[in-house]
Amino acid sequence: MKNQTKLWVTVGIVVAIVIALIAVFPVQKQEEEVIKVVFIGPLTGNLAAPIGVPHSRGLILGVEDLKESEVNIDILCEDDQSDKKAALTIARQLTETDKNVKILVSPLSGVSFALAPIAKEKDIILFSTGANPEIAKINNNTFRFFIDTDQEAVVMAEYAKNNLKLNTVAILYQNDEFGISERDAIKREFEKRGIDIIQEEAYEIGANDVRSQVTKIISKKPDAIIFTGFGSGLVTAIKTVREFNFEGILFSDLNAAYPPLSTDLVNLTEGMYITDFKFDRNDPKIKKFISEFHNEFGNIRVYPNSALEYSAAQIIGQLIKKCGSNINCMKKEVYLSEFDTVLGNVVFDKDGNAIAPVILKQIVNGQEVIVK
Repeated sequence: MKNQTKLWVTVGIVVAIVIALIAVFPVQKQEEEVIKVVFIGPLTGNLAAPIGVPHSRGLILGVEDLKESEVNIDILCEDDQSDKKAALTIARQLTETDKNVKILVSPLSGVSFALAPIAKEKDIILFSTGANPEIAKINNNTFRFFIDTDQEAVVMAEYAKNNLKLNTVAILYQNDEFGISERDAIKREFEKRGIDIIQEEAYEIGANDVRSQVTKIISKKPDAIIFTGFGSGLVTAIKTVREFNFEGILFSDLNAAYPPLSTDLVNLTEGMYITDFKFDRNDPKIKKFISEFHNEFGNIRVYPNSALEYSAAQIIGQLIKKCGSNINCMKKEVYLSEFDTVLGNVVFDKDGNAIAPVILKQIVNGQEVIVK
């Protein structure tokens, strides 16, 4: 009888241990499989308002929505102050101390170029939302989701030729990788359609005086002026052209729709033609996104670059649902899938660059009117 009692006690202990293990280990496994996305961008400094803050908020909102749909994901946001060395330090520290860091996201081209080798070395994914299409070509761990410069130039050039009947244009571009890549695409597509580029002038990031460049452009009497750039330098460029009372057509890349410029749409960009993602404020998807954004961050103006990062989160979520934390699977699946995002359906080309719909809009009485 004693032996039987001991047997039942032993069985009871074993059962208790098994139950405890069943209760504990699934939780531990789930915690180990949480995929961490790290946003590394300018959350302070000159580029915080036009880039870092709206980008990070869009990504945060996207990740929160994924968590609500039971995708095992989390996000960290780190401030690189637009500095490549700071970004590298952040990335290396996090990837070496946290094995769950699987995806880096950077909104700056220069920083993305710096981070790409770490993505390869650590075999994680880098999603750049920077402008330069060369980023995605660095290695097979790096992908880029931004408006396609070539598409942007085609939309501008076709409308300039077919609708506005332009013959000559001048380009006032930002003197960095982003501005130069846009300048080259614009030149190629406009000249292909028989529109002459009669003057090109560069300005530096954050420039506060471009009068000499604008004087040279105005002296050539172009039918239109095309701006590329972002932030305070772009504001200076457009303000200066306005001060010269230029009466021709004005084009800009999508950054004229972003802060700090778009906070003064009527005075600065009235009448301008601006390329952009398919960010139509009348579209039900965009309306829903804007409503969620307001609920999370307050009743502030929502910019297309927030929707860009939200879309990046949607792509990441679809990859995780198919691949879990398997990086090799993600790298293959990027090229095989068509991703449903708030900015429309997105596919990736052979280089790892996203191809998304591009529109052209005109600012009329302070409102964005889609013309193409």
